[in-house]
Amino acid sequence: AGLGLSCCIFPACALPMSSDLPPLSERIFLVTGATDGIGRLTAMLLAKQKCTVLVHGRTPSKVERLVSELQRHSPNSYGFLAYLSDLE
Repeated sequence: AGLGLSCCIFPACALPMSSDLPPLSERIFLVTGATDGIGRLTAMLLAKQKCTVLVHGRTPSKVERLVSELQRHSPNSYGFLAYLSDLE
């Protein structure tokens, strides 16, 4: 019995993959807070799987640098600037 999860990007995980979902390389992922820490790691791992990766950050230079790195692995990587902590 599966856990309802489609994949796990961390090698230590052994979660079942659903056969009715497209491969990772055909999916689009949005990673918020992607310029540092676990968000950055997640974005890099997804790009290395050839996914389309949309990354969010607040600092233009960090977002630009990250997108440049991601595009070495996945040309379909794009950055967005937004302040999501205050939506008003």
